Amino acid sequence: MEPTIYLFFDGDCHAAMSRYADVLGGRIEGVVRNADAPDAQSRMPGGDDLVMNMSLRLGSATIMASTHRAPGTRCRGASACTSRRRRAPSSTASTMR
Repeated sequence: MEPTIYLFFDGDCHAAMSRYADVLGGRIEGVVRNADAPDAQSRMPGGDDLVMNMSLRLGSATIMASTHRAPGTRCRGASACTSRRRRAPSSTASTMR
């Protein structure tokens, strides 16, 4: 049994997952955007381009993802969150360049 991984992106989910597919040799199997919602109550807060759900197939594993619904809030439980914010390089990292 392969695990299904679910990622939340605070940024461009579609671009990130497309990049993962290219780099890891996967295949995008589906994308549902805010614009695809059947009614206003089913939409996430935000614009039409937000990704509600996206699926990437890597061999027998599946990675699912969406744009984080509540900017500025933390993920809870067994979630993986990404952010566009970058940490300042540490002194060790800067000496290794």
